[in-house]
Amino acid sequence: MVESFKNHAIFLAERTDIEMTRPIIGVSGSCWADTYGNRLSYADEAYLQALTDNGATPIILPYTMNGEAAVGAMSHIDGLLLTGGHDLYPLNYGEEPLPKIGALWPERDQFDLLLLRTAEEHALPIMGICRGMQVINVCYGGTLWQDLSYDESCCLKHDQDDKENPALPLHTITIEADSRLAKIIKKTEWITNSRHHQAVKTVGNRLRAVAKTKDGIIEALEGIDFPYLAAYQFHPEDMAKQNYFAKLLFRDFINACSGGIYQQ
Repeated sequence: MVESFKNHAIFLAERTDIEMTRPIIGVSGSCWADTYGNRLSYADEAYLQALTDNGATPIILPYTMNGEAAVGAMSHIDGLLLTGGHDLYPLNYGEEPLPKIGALWPERDQFDLLLLRTAEEHALPIMGICRGMQVINVCYGGTLWQDLSYDESCCLKHDQDDKENPALPLHTITIEADSRLAKIIKKTEWITNSRHHQAVKTVGNRLRAVAKTKDGIIEALEGIDFPYLAAYQFHPEDMAKQNYFAKLLFRDFINACSGGIYQQ
């Protein structure tokens, strides 16, 4: 045990300044039950890998209904990533559930909303992906399409079948030229992957839609008066290993979580 602590001390002493400044990013966790009925806390490895590969140290914020514990965990992080998962409970945005809505977990909605509000209170950079973007939109008064079939303008495929290749670019998004997203990737069109059956319907307060598909589905939101808030309906975490532009989204977020010390 003593030797282990000694080796750890040597490791810390040998780390460079840039390594010591890797920001700690909290990743909203989920739960699932194994075959024995045990409930396990987890986050999709793709989120963790994308953060690690691009300069951050991710930690999973495990789902809990203990608000004090959830807020306490937030005191140890430099930024928040809200991840994908269940459909949001429609009563959270003033609608009754429609027949094509998927599995619901209202308690996790409350957990994610608490994380989001706490991050805002402490001026932490925020990124939301898929469900995470929908949580952000609902938190600030927006609504969702409970299923894209209810949007008469939706005519493209948004839920790709090829689960073995989640990074496959599927559809084109058009990006507002004056958005942060356009400045990050230095282009106003991009082909992204897509894996969702819900989407933003009305945009929440203090948010701006900055990217859409050719059939009008909102694919990115940005905060208007936040230190840093970026949300994506597509899945850049799955694309980040092989797509340079997806890497840039994480590097920009991580840079914000580091106080802007990294050069872009």
